[in-house]
Amino acid sequence: LSKEDIYKLKIEQLEMELCKYKASFFGSLDIMMITDGVEGIILDINESCTNVLGFPREELIGQHFSLLFDNEYSGTQDIALDKLQMYGPVISKRNVKKKSGDIIPMDLYITVVDWCSRKVILTNFRDVSERSKAEREIERMNEELSALNKSKDKFFSIVAHDLKSPFMGLLGLSEVLLQEIDSITPDETKHYLTQI
Repeated sequence: LSKEDIYKLKIEQLEMELCKYKASFFGSLDIMMITDGVEGIILDINESCTNVLGFPREELIGQHFSLLFDNEYSGTQDIALDKLQMYGPVISKRNVKKKSGDIIPMDLYITVVDWCSRKVILTNFRDVSERSKAEREIERMNEELSALNKSKDKFFSIVAHDLKSPFMGLLGLSEVLLQEIDSITPDETKHYLTQI
């Protein structure tokens, strides 16, 4: 192969890598954000930030990543980068701020990646509003079920207490009848059975 052929081959390989990056990064329904690992500056973010949060990409690129969070972050991100390099990817649940000011609960998958010959933080944001809503509903139903169980237990306790005396009388008469069955007359047996 000539130098020109090798050069063309390398260009084609780079173009293929760029296409893969664009397809996965810009084609994701989840928000994907690349952040400088030291300063916390957003280097790139996909179009889902517009669809989900209402922010145009251009408005976020160059801004500090804390812009997206509900007063949860401040300062730099260098500690996070060190921890991520030491412990590996992290999954976290955070409240993310929309451009309108509304808050969306999101799962964040945070990892360190090599990007343009440097370490950066790649964060995938996934909207978990529906799951959070379902979790709250399950929690409410569990509380309701617990209250119903307490009411049921109290009811059965009252029923057991109130039925104890009548059942003791019933059992006493039955026992007398069984013990005396051979020695009592049919009229007395009829009397006991009527009492029962």
